[in-house]
Amino acid sequence: MSDTWNGYRVLARGLNRLVVADPDDPEACLKFENGGDPRSGGHNAVELAAHAWLATRLADHDWPWFARCRGPLRTPHGKALQCARVRHADGRDAVDLQTCLAARRYDADTLCAAAERLQAVVLRNRLPLFDVNLMNLVPREDASGGVELVCVDVKSLVQRKEALPLSHWIAPLRARKVRRRFARLRRRIREALQPG
Repeated sequence: MSDTWNGYRVLARGLNRLVVADPDDPEACLKFENGGDPRSGGHNAVELAAHAWLATRLADHDWPWFARCRGPLRTPHGKALQCARVRHADGRDAVDLQTCLAARRYDADTLCAAAERLQAVVLRNRLPLFDVNLMNLVPREDASGGVELVCVDVKSLVQRKEALPLSHWIAPLRARKVRRRFARLRRRIREALQPG
């Protein structure tokens, strides 16, 4: 039986948000807050700001690695953020990396290679994308069976966790931090998919 919420089909349940299929658009999903951070105006507001920032910096040919944010939407169940839905080439909904690792859907080499390609996109666009956790990345299969990691949450582009976020401003520090975070991601993938 599929997971539903107020009649919507649930695609993912995160710590702060619920993601559901948009019933009016098969290419979109809706993100509802589970109680936003009042200091930031809410997670959806932060992500909307992050996408506006990203749109001014990301090369057009690199958008396939990011799920586009379309904008806020009023629904019968409150305000939501409408975003592009990540789907495989055959039309199936893609699921987050954490779910894929638990189900052992892909081998470690395939996922680590996809992580390296996403890292290259982040570095060449000079993006301070530091939050590359398992729930923020979705493996998507192309028509030939290849797999790419799509980032579905870019809030870290504008969030500042440090009092003085030098890694956001200084290119060598930013690149070093990005490489460190992706190296940790690849370790987590290999650890999760160890035999036995």
